[in-house]
Amino acid sequence: MPIPTLAGVVPLSSLATIQLVNGPQAVSRLNGDRDATITGTITGNNTQAVQSDVSKALNGVALPSGVKISTGGVFQQLSTVLNQFALALLAAIALVYLIMVATFRSVIKPLVLLVSIPFAATGAIIALVITNTSLSLPALIGVLMLTGIVVTNAIVLLDLVEQYRDRGLGLQDALVEGGRHRLRPTLMTAFATMLALLPLAVTGGGGGVGGAFISGPLAIVVIGGLFTSTLLTLVLVPVLYSLTSRFTGPRTTQDLDLLLDAAEDRRFKPLGQRAMSEPAPVPLPALAPEPVVREFTVAMKIEPEDGTPGDPSVLERLRAAGYRLTFAEGSRRVLVEAPTVAAATEADAAAQAVRSVIKLVPAKGYRLSDPVATEKKVELVLG
Repeated sequence: MPIPTLAGVVPLSSLATIQLVNGPQAVSRLNGDRDATITGTITGNNTQAVQSDVSKALNGVALPSGVKISTGGVFQQLSTVLNQFALALLAAIALVYLIMVATFRSVIKPLVLLVSIPFAATGAIIALVITNTSLSLPALIGVLMLTGIVVTNAIVLLDLVEQYRDRGLGLQDALVEGGRHRLRPTLMTAFATMLALLPLAVTGGGGGVGGAFISGPLAIVVIGGLFTSTLLTLVLVPVLYSLTSRFTGPRTTQDLDLLLDAAEDRRFKPLGQRAMSEPAPVPLPALAPEPVVREFTVAMKIEPEDGTPGDPSVLERLRAAGYRLTFAEGSRRVLVEAPTVAAATEADAAAQAVRSVIKLVPAKGYRLSDPVATEKKVELVLG
C-alpha cells in the first residue's frame, strides 16, 4: 500500500509491520472508559436462580487490573422493583393503621390487628417453597394484596367483641361470644377465596406462558397467606386483645342507656340499630283501655370488675333491700333476684329492676348482666 510523503511515495511495509488480527468492529465507552456488554436470554421463570448462578460464575473469573464487572438488565430491574415494593408495603401498612385508628379510636387496638400481616407473609413464603415458585414481581403484588385482605378478618372479629363489651359483657365472655359468632363466616369467606384462586394457582390462568407467569405466583401467594393468617388470627388476635385491654379504661355500669337498651333487646344488636329499625310509637286513642299490669320476677348477675376486690357492703345493701342473692360456685358472680315487679311488659319490668339495682351498686367497679324477667301467674287489671 503506497503512502505519499514529502520525500515521495513509500510503501506501508517500510513504515510499520503489517499483520492480520481479529478486532472489534466498534469500540464503546461508558463514562470515558471502554466497556463490553455481554447479553443473554433467560428461558425459565426463576430469575433469582439465574442471577445467583451468574454471580457465582463471575466470582470465579480472574480480572486484569483496572477491570470491573457489573450486572444489569433484568437483574437491575428486579433490584429496583424490590426497593419500590418495600416502600409500597410500608405505605399500605401505614394507611391501614391510620384507618383503623380512626375507626376504633385507639392506638393500641390497631396494632393487634396488624399482627395478621406477618402471618400472611409467612404463609405466602411457605406456599412458594412448597410449589417451587420463585419470588417474582407477581408474587410481591400478591403479598401487597394480602396486607388489606387478612386484616379484614381481625377487624370484623374485634368489632363484634367491642359491641358485646359495650352491652355490658365481661372481657372473656365478649371474646368467647365474638369468636363463636365470627368463626363460621370468617372460615367460609377465607376458604371460598382460596378455592376461587385454586384454578389460577394450578393452571396459571391460561393465556400462554405470560398468563401463567403472572397469575400463578400471585394466586399461590394469596392462598398461602390467607390460609395461615386466618387460622392464626382466630387464635392469636383474641389473646393479644385480652392482654392489651389492661391498658384501656375499665367498663362500668354508669351508662344507663346501654343497660336499658340491653334489657329491652337481648340479641345484642349493634348500637343505634333499634332506634333506626323500630317505627315511631303510635299514640293510643283517647278511650283506649288501661294496660294490663302483671307481676314479674327479675334476675340478673353482678360481678366485680377485673382487678377489683369488690365491696361486701354492696351485697349487704342488696340483701337489706329485699333482693335474693345466690353465689356461683368457683366464681365471683352473684345472681341477684329482684322482688316482685309490677309492669305491663317484660322490658318495663327489667328496666325498673335495673334502675333499682343501680341505686345500690356503685357506678364503677361492678358489671351487670342482662336482666331476665319472668312473668308470674297472677294478673292484676287496673280500673
